[in-house]
Amino acid sequence: MPLTALPDYLRGVGVELTANSDNVLRCGLTAKHVDVPGLLAVTSFRAAEPARRTAHPASAVEAEYPSPAEEFRLSRLHPTAVPTRIELPTPQILLCIAGHARLSAPGHPALDLPRDASAYLRPGAGPVELTGPGARLFRATTGAPARV
Repeated sequence: MPLTALPDYLRGVGVELTANSDNVLRCGLTAKHVDVPGLLAVTSFRAAEPARRTAHPASAVEAEYPSPAEEFRLSRLHPTAVPTRIELPTPQILLCIAGHARLSAPGHPALDLPRDASAYLRPGAGPVELTGPGARLFRATTGAPARV
């Protein structure tokens, strides 16, 4: 079978954060209540371009994606060899999607984040420093934007 290029809709990175909701219609792959007729009644099967969000620079190493949800914030980090200080006023999750990043904090062993690895940063655990020239990460936080 000859190798072919992937269609455009199969390229790129998709990161999804969802707010709490009590209006979920499940259609399968769960032991919870499944409501296929309810899902079909509200689903459109017309082809459409996916909605895309554009990141806005928040600092030299961070770009933030605007969201109508107040519960969370999503940003993209491009750390450098110079340590970037990350404050931890809220819970945070870092997901490394390219390269290799390193988190360090005084009194703790460094944590390496290779591609496809993630880390949970506990609120109030003090600031951490992020390095990783060439690395790309996504950061999910709760509440107001947590700047770097």
